[in-house]
Amino acid sequence: MLHGWNYYWKSTYLPELSDDLIDVITEHAFAATSPRSYAVMFHLGGAVSRVAEGNTAFGNRQAAHAITLDGVWQPGEDHAEHDTAWTRRFLTALDRFRDGVYVNFLGADEHPDRIREAYGDDVYERLRDVKTNYDPDNVFHHNQNISPRSA
Repeated sequence: MLHGWNYYWKSTYLPELSDDLIDVITEHAFAATSPRSYAVMFHLGGAVSRVAEGNTAFGNRQAAHAITLDGVWQPGEDHAEHDTAWTRRFLTALDRFRDGVYVNFLGADEHPDRIREAYGDDVYERLRDVKTNYDPDNVFHHNQNISPRSA
């Protein structure tokens, strides 16, 4: 990320590539109006997938790919509205393929359900117990927050 530039992103994990999924990606990838906007896909697996689900807070270890959709524009350029919308449309088009999300790829305006999606239900609830025990007043909330349980 370059200082002073504007970024709006969304991300999701994806399964193995199918013709339908490839069609959605190719249909949307080059539709951004800013020449700086992009989509990046990462192949996953390897060591990450060899750790059992639930052994750590890092969830969705069996996902085949991660994709991040990044609307990027410089100050003064007329791309903000268009490329933010491009990013949202692209993620919506991927909805039927979504297979979780990496918590560090979540954007600032995510729905709280996406945080649960990043960890999975069991790990999320364990993290919520830790949060309730060690930070019941939710002092540390400037992140992809897991709220403590109410007393």
